Amino acid sequence: MSESLLQQLEQLELYLLKEEKDNAKNLVFRMITTHPEDDIGYFFMAYYYSVLRQKEEAIRWIDEAVQRAPEKEAALAIAAGLYYDFSLNDLKRNELVETGLRLYPDNHFFHGLHAQINEQTNKQAASIGFLSGDDPP
Repeated sequence: MSESLLQQLEQLELYLLKEEKDNAKNLVFRMITTHPEDDIGYFFMAYYYSVLRQKEEAIRWIDEAVQRAPEKEAALAIAAGLYYDFSLNDLKRNELVETGLRLYPDNHFFHGLHAQINEQTNKQAASIGFLSGDDPP
């Protein structure tokens, strides 16, 4: 790639900020067609759709990225982070975090995300118990 990934991301964000959706999408399609085996173009497309608030399309592209690099540390971290940040499919998010922890046990990001998920789950369980009349823990 002649442009750095950071430059491409900045260009994508600029297009999206200026609401030049066709230019943004074309930029990402060029990335994907130039390097179809790389996961990063698919993550850029997921980002594109997430900015447009099209969660189902964003999920589809995140999954495409992970298919290309199912055990790549960065791909798992990006995918798990996107699933968490966008409040997408909790089951898939947890699966990605567990895979990351299994393959990269020293990766602090996976441990941090796992802790956040557990904290969120505990809060939800406490809320449900409180609403059903149980005493909160």
